[in-house]
Amino acid sequence: LDLWCRDDWLSLVQEYERDVVALATHRSPPAASQNQRDLAKLRQAKELLARSKYSKARNGITSNGLGKADDPRVIDQMKKKHPPASSVIPPLTQDQLSSGRYTIDLDEMSKVLQGLDSDTGPGIGGLRNEHLLALARPRTNFSIPAAATAVDSFALLGTDVVAGRLPPWFYNAYTATRLVPGNKEKPTGDPDEVPDCRPINVGSAARRAWTRAYLNPLHNIYNDVTFPTQCGMEKGG
Repeated sequence: LDLWCRDDWLSLVQEYERDVVALATHRSPPAASQNQRDLAKLRQAKELLARSKYSKARNGITSNGLGKADDPRVIDQMKKKHPPASSVIPPLTQDQLSSGRYTIDLDEMSKVLQGLDSDTGPGIGGLRNEHLLALARPRTNFSIPAAATAVDSFALLGTDVVAGRLPPWFYNAYTATRLVPGNKEKPTGDPDEVPDCRPINVGSAARRAWTRAYLNPLHNIYNDVTFPTQCGMEKGG
């Protein structure tokens, strides 16, 4: 955010590239003691509170933490809770691909980007909401014309994505997620303990933004069509 405020776009891109490399080479650190984990929670909560992130600070303190992603026993849990698909979803036919499609509204895309929350987990590509927030500044704040139209370009790319205009291999990567094992209960501190973990899938920040901009104007339509079936289309819906 500091680089964004200083219009240091070169350094911001370089930092993003370093994030991608760091994510690709990430390895779990040595196991920390319970006291070390509790202290890390408090430090993180203090930093969040300093930025008025009260809900995130509360959730961080009450969280049970994460299981070790490189522990074979945790990996086995994740595999069992993610069984293979029972059937293969067929690709869209040429007629389906050439039919008219709903597109992403530019104003809605801008509104979604402006409302993105910071301090959220990146997907497998390493892109963070903070990088997308940098695009959502008022156009007059950009001195480079191409930067001033970045939101429009991002929305147009999102329209190509949701319309199925990109190659099939793209959608394999686009729908991929980073799997995080979240502890259901607070660990006891026993190094031999294997906590029961629930799989948490962290998707791409770009995909989350495009999906929200695409679905937001359609919520009422989906609710009317599916009522009274609850489909989890929106909070409280």
